[in-house]
Amino acid sequence: GKDIYLTEISFSNRINPVRLLKDYRELFSVYIAMFLAVFLVFSMYAALAPPTEQASFDSLLSLISGKATLDFKFFSEIIAHNLLIVVIAFVFSLVYGSGAVFIVGLNAATWGVVFANFSAEKAAIAGINPIIYLGLILLIVIWHVVLEGGAYVSAAISGSIISKAFHREKTFSGRFPSIARDSLIVLLFSVALVIIAAVVETIIAPIVAAI
Repeated sequence: GKDIYLTEISFSNRINPVRLLKDYRELFSVYIAMFLAVFLVFSMYAALAPPTEQASFDSLLSLISGKATLDFKFFSEIIAHNLLIVVIAFVFSLVYGSGAVFIVGLNAATWGVVFANFSAEKAAIAGINPIIYLGLILLIVIWHVVLEGGAYVSAAISGSIISKAFHREKTFSGRFPSIARDSLIVLLFSVALVIIAAVVETIIAPIVAAI
């Protein structure tokens, strides 16, 4: 099939967020759909997996430092951790083109397993179906998941934009500055989403912990 990174894109000298979303909507759609699909599949499977298979998720759970219950004093640590992932996603996409798919997918799988594991533990105590508990938690955390996932997706797209420019444009060509500017705008958008997601996380974490 046609590589989404080779899609023709129009560039302009004007900074227009609406145009950016229109130009890169295919990339955004593919990455976001992949992130949500991986997140939902891993969360459902991990929630329903028998105890004998729970150990297979330990490697993913080890990627999360601390618990889902976070205090405001960890706000800077949350941002620093998530910005590091943004940088990694950007670099992978810049160097390997579609390499950031792995980073985005890994984070989606990790969060899916974390919420499912939390749901299974709480459901066992309450004596209810873990899927019901998982659904309740997802209703609370879905906006945080979308924001954080959107940050990683935006970073990956930013890297793919500039990567494509290096392959298709001369560094000092007339279009290269506008392409680089688009990449920077999308990357800054990613950073903004990280900050917003961190704020949301510090707000909803106590709610999730109290369920």
